[in-house]
Amino acid sequence: MRAIALDPIEGYTLVPMNQNGMHRLVVVAVLALAGIGQAGAVRDADPTPVSDAALDITSVSARRMERGDGRLVFEVATRESPRVENLRILLDTDPSAGDAETGADFMMEGRRFYRRPEGARGWQWDEIESPAIASDGRSAICVLPPLPELARGSWIVQATGERLETLDRVPEEGSIEYALADLESWEPPFRAGASDMQDLLDLEDFSLSVRLDTEIKAIRWEAVSEGAPALAWTPVNCTSPVPLRVLLEDAETRESAALVPGKAWRAGEVVRYEGRHLGVSWTLLVEPAETGSVRITGKLSDERDRCLRVEVQSPLDLPEWVWHDDFRTRRRLAEADGALSNTAPSPFGERSMYPFGVVSRDETLLLVETDPSEPRVFRTLARKDGALLCIQYDLALTSQTSNFPGLATFRCEFRSLAARDADPFRVALADFQRRHPGFRMGRRGGVGPANLVRIEPWVQFVEMPAGMARTTANVELLTRLGLMQHGREAELAAATLLGACLRPNGTPAVSYEEGPAANGAQVPVNVDPDTRCAPELPVSRAMAEWRFVREQLENPEVSGFLLGRMEESADYRGAALGVADFPCVFEPRVLKPCVANSFSGWEFASRVNRALVDKGKQFAGTRADDPSAFHAQLLDAVFETLPWIKSGEWNPGEQRRLVARRVIAGAKPVTWVFEAPEDQDNMDGRVERAFAESLFWGCVPLLAGDRVAGESYAPLAQRLALAGWDPVGFASAEPETVVVEHFGVTQAVRHVTIRNEDRWITDATLRVNTDTQRVVVFNPLNGNCTLAGESVAVRLMPGEVQVVDVFAPGDMDRELEFFREAGGFGAGEACLRTLESVRAELKAGLECDLRYPVPCVTDEANRLELVVRNAGSEAARLRGLRVIGRVFRESPALDAEIAAGSAVTAAVHFMTADLPETGWFEVDWQATVAGGALTCTRFIRPRVADAIELHLPAEPVEAEGLEKDVELIVVNHSTNTRPFTLTWQGAFRGGSKHVRFAPVSREIYPLSVRARRPASGEMYAILERDEEQFAVVRFEVVFQAGPKR
Repeated sequence: MRAIALDPIEGYTLVPMNQNGMHRLVVVAVLALAGIGQAGAVRDADPTPVSDAALDITSVSARRMERGDGRLVFEVATRESPRVENLRILLDTDPSAGDAETGADFMMEGRRFYRRPEGARGWQWDEIESPAIASDGRSAICVLPPLPELARGSWIVQATGERLETLDRVPEEGSIEYALADLESWEPPFRAGASDMQDLLDLEDFSLSVRLDTEIKAIRWEAVSEGAPALAWTPVNCTSPVPLRVLLEDAETRESAALVPGKAWRAGEVVRYEGRHLGVSWTLLVEPAETGSVRITGKLSDERDRCLRVEVQSPLDLPEWVWHDDFRTRRRLAEADGALSNTAPSPFGERSMYPFGVVSRDETLLLVETDPSEPRVFRTLARKDGALLCIQYDLALTSQTSNFPGLATFRCEFRSLAARDADPFRVALADFQRRHPGFRMGRRGGVGPANLVRIEPWVQFVEMPAGMARTTANVELLTRLGLMQHGREAELAAATLLGACLRPNGTPAVSYEEGPAANGAQVPVNVDPDTRCAPELPVSRAMAEWRFVREQLENPEVSGFLLGRMEESADYRGAALGVADFPCVFEPRVLKPCVANSFSGWEFASRVNRALVDKGKQFAGTRADDPSAFHAQLLDAVFETLPWIKSGEWNPGEQRRLVARRVIAGAKPVTWVFEAPEDQDNMDGRVERAFAESLFWGCVPLLAGDRVAGESYAPLAQRLALAGWDPVGFASAEPETVVVEHFGVTQAVRHVTIRNEDRWITDATLRVNTDTQRVVVFNPLNGNCTLAGESVAVRLMPGEVQVVDVFAPGDMDRELEFFREAGGFGAGEACLRTLESVRAELKAGLECDLRYPVPCVTDEANRLELVVRNAGSEAARLRGLRVIGRVFRESPALDAEIAAGSAVTAAVHFMTADLPETGWFEVDWQATVAGGALTCTRFIRPRVADAIELHLPAEPVEAEGLEKDVELIVVNHSTNTRPFTLTWQGAFRGGSKHVRFAPVSREIYPLSVRARRPASGEMYAILERDEEQFAVVRFEVVFQAGPKR
């Protein structure tokens, strides 16, 4: 037996045992490490140490966790940092059972914990809840699950080899008996300390709730002696004032009252009203803002805890107003079933997605907005009953808010604008961005990869072993073990224990994530800079984050910070209420005052933002619209990760979320990083569609792990992102299924993105409002270049996205400069040569326009036309029109004179099979003007499709009864009449017919399908000619039991 130092201290018992583990010699003693380590540690005095220092045990200590449920803790020390996977702890808790060799009833092996099943034979174990394990230098701290069976027993610790053979063992023989209640208590040591953050505290702005009373007292007021003046405002285009009403509702009792002023005072144009209703004392300040606008500031106070809703209303004179959810969705009040609003769910009820709400009628826009400089839980809405434009605030009063005990404030503004020739929501947004420029532009920002340091100051992720029970006790345990780390990790652990957001019952508001990317617990943490620390936990989250941010501010390689996504949560911690700078809120299901964690996040982020301004660093975010847009005004750029759904398409969320992302980001650069989908089949088409959607919204697309995927889009998308999105622009499109967005509207080269939202090819008209008589309209995606007046024709494939650059001919050099510098852009050279040719042609007085089919049809000659107008004063001559691809296609014997002021048309035919791998044809021709020869060039990228396409309105096709006419939609892109045999066959009775498709047509053919009994199955529609298949479409038909036809 190896030498073991014994100290006669009560607590441990050495128990040698025989092979069957049934006879134990009990020696009452405590085995301690002589001279080193903690009292009560067992030293393994090896005469021949294990060669692998990470497996050579030097001492073992058993302790009892002081906090929580008093778990059994082992500290296993080795000569080097221990290899936990090779550690084994055996526990004998039942002398009448257990493993035959060791007597063990429980075992920790690596990071797993096992129970010996009853009646087991051999080495048979059942895995149960995982232990918590942490490294502490040369020791492993192993905290076992809180099982009542572990209250008393004996232990053995082993280090095992690759074949699970025992390399080292403590004790050398027998086992160590313990009683959990008698073990020395243990707490993880905290090895970090507090830091000074006065410079962060000095960046504070006093909130409205903190300063309002002081501001009111500083004003010289004159009492209104003859009754309080009416609450009203006068919008533009109104000849008489419109009344304002303020309602107060108790969220608990549902009692409500209109706030009728008891007293009033004036100070210039500002009127102060006061009164008391529902036991709440209130003050209203009403002051004119800009022309046709009014600002209302409110204060509510009570000594008791209250949950209140205040609603400010402006009645409209007619029901024919239209509510605008955004610039895509609008609803008439007269047709509404109830209140109209555009909200998103939150723990505090529905919250408006934008800081303002808009209604319009004829030539007038009315909007109501909250003060965006301070976060609130609010809703803007319009009601049909009474034709009201309203804003609601949910506010909670409590004496615990020491900065403003028993008080809450709000500030809103009603505004009116004259209508413009643009969508009313876009007009209102442009006006909002003008007054609050932080929502439009950042201080500085870039696109694509940047050296940004990610911070998520309002949440702590606690990684948990897969087999560990998801309980708050385990989350707290793992967090406490984090105290033993060094530096930032220890600080974050301490800050989490100090400031974790609490539920109403006092438990941490923990949520759990399971998946390959993250497996553990999300703990929301209050990051209010004013959080008070405790002696045993001297670091707050704001302190830890500010220390880290301050270090990075001095790092020249760091360009800024990426602010992580915020998940909204409520915090009922009394200490959080005590330092709050913004009004408390309430959860409808709880109805108790609490702090919205996003509000404390705002306090921290807004102060950090001021520090970044001084250092010239960038502040980017992962989502602009979280939560309720308040944080967006702090951001310089947005980098958002977007997932893919199972079908292999990317998941942008519903359309209104896409609109919200663009609206709230304003003109700031946005980058969309697409996660690599699990299904990699047919990725090219999916990536193309996702990147095209990104381009339409002016967002830079990146595919995670694939730098090549976005090369053809990146330069154009970066150009749009840096030009900046504008809600109101200079272009419009018809029909309504073709939509446009604008970028860089004040620049010399302006940009329009166009998307066809119809499922069919659409001939659209793009109208361009410009100060110059004619402009160059250039499409860098397909090479089309036209000199246009007020409008230009655009033919779009279904769902197609196009980009158009619009500029005066005199600004051609600026367009050329971009394509000269657009390195890595596959089409850059093609666009550059086209534009250089156009510049030379215009200088020579020639206006050249190419026209070709959209789409170009495979296996068929496609006609390309060149129209040349001579705008000069001398005659010109045109020769040699060619299409250059895999082969040359030339217009036969072209030699035409073009008189001044006249035009000539030439044509040449080409096949899509001639298209080079680049996807671009080169087209050239020769022109002579005033004795000077000119070689004209265009590069075009035609869209290609088969001559015939088959479509179904929906799939699967559902039939009630046993017979169904399935509508087959046939699209003929060809300019030729096409006779075919149409056959439909499969799981059910089909048919066949001879058909003839008109040129460039879309026709519907009913296909009669019959079944013998209710069933589902596949059918195929096949187009044939001369026994050759031209098109096939598969569809599923589901016959359900129903009435016979």
